[in-house]
Amino acid sequence: MLRNLTFALLCACAFPAVAAAPAETTFIRDALIKQGLDKGLDKSPELEKRVTEFRHEQLARLALEAARDEGMPDFSARAEELYQARMAPQYQLPLRLRVRALELTIPDGKETEIRAKLDSIRADIAAGKTDVKAAVLANSTAADLKLTEGDSQWFQQGQKPDVFFEAAAQLSVDKPLSEVFFHQKTAYLLAFIDKKAPETRTFAEVKPEIIAELQQEYREDREKTLIEALKAEFLAQNPEVNAATLTLLGQLLRHDLRERYAGTALGVFWLLAQPLFMLLVYALVFGEILQLRVGAAADSAQFTAWLFTGLTVFNALGEVLTRAPSILTERRELLLNSPLQPALLPLLPVGSSLVLEGLSVGLLLLWLLLQGQWQPLGVLCYLPFLVLRVVFSLAFAYGLAVLGVFLRDLRQMMPPLLTVLLLISPIVYPLQVVP
Repeated sequence: MLRNLTFALLCACAFPAVAAAPAETTFIRDALIKQGLDKGLDKSPELEKRVTEFRHEQLARLALEAARDEGMPDFSARAEELYQARMAPQYQLPLRLRVRALELTIPDGKETEIRAKLDSIRADIAAGKTDVKAAVLANSTAADLKLTEGDSQWFQQGQKPDVFFEAAAQLSVDKPLSEVFFHQKTAYLLAFIDKKAPETRTFAEVKPEIIAELQQEYREDREKTLIEALKAEFLAQNPEVNAATLTLLGQLLRHDLRERYAGTALGVFWLLAQPLFMLLVYALVFGEILQLRVGAAADSAQFTAWLFTGLTVFNALGEVLTRAPSILTERRELLLNSPLQPALLPLLPVGSSLVLEGLSVGLLLLWLLLQGQWQPLGVLCYLPFLVLRVVFSLAFAYGLAVLGVFLRDLRQMMPPLLTVLLLISPIVYPLQVVP
């Protein structure tokens, strides 16, 4: 008997999408159960396996629900604080009105005719020759007439035009009909349905709602903490997962760089070609034409090295700022179809910026070596600044990645912002020339 009940339960769970009346759904389920019993499926190993899986899933769910409620504090004091903070906007209820509106669109030059028509309808309603609803359905030109039948539903001041609210506020059981009034190109006749006077909900009335809200927030926070702790424990017990994640990130970074320049003649060498081109332009304009110099950079070769150093760091940071806002939306399919965590994707633009900076620094060191200006101590001094740049890049990458999901224009805003940032930064000119 227990086996039959379990088989019935699994059949019911297997067909939750049958959109039919309860009696029909029950008939379909019972028919399928009978077929399964006739075929001996209630004794199949597959059923035992599914029963075990179902029990484990339910047991895990119950354990999580029990763990979420552990240590639940008494939220009475916090509920009272929230009640006082929300008093004005949430619990002090203003005058609320509900009317049935008969509205007519006013053609040009027909104001008098429309007023006379509504006055006649008002007189018929007052005399009992017709009721308000029938008059509204027969005469109103409201766009949502079939849906609302003229019922305004509950509204308060500010949700309707002032003239509409003032006319509705004057109605009552003793005065059920308003006078005809105009607003813009529409004429109105209102009939009273109901009115709720201003009131303040007491703490006793709303306390259960607030406490339920606080308890739900507590459960959600507890669940998140518990799941994160179990994930951390899993990773600690399975270090190969971290290695696999790093491998996947490395593969994604290589694929990202190849995909960006796929089909081009230079391929990934565009990573160097683009900053080199900008370097030549800036060196020509600022170094040769404007003859700018900085510190000990007495000739154009030294100034070019100084300029390239600043552009190397700026271009690496620019790589992060331009790619991060769209990294989550661009890789949406990857997130849906792989176990990769969304928190790891912002590491991709940071990684590509390190590749770009590494290539540029290598080129810069080669240039300095050829110029006889190689200084190993200078390279060591550069490393702390690299770490600082990476830390700032990570902060920008995660912040912009989240904002980019909600503000799609952010990606388009970054290039002009970077241009402005480049021109106002002492990169293409020495700080001493700034007035």
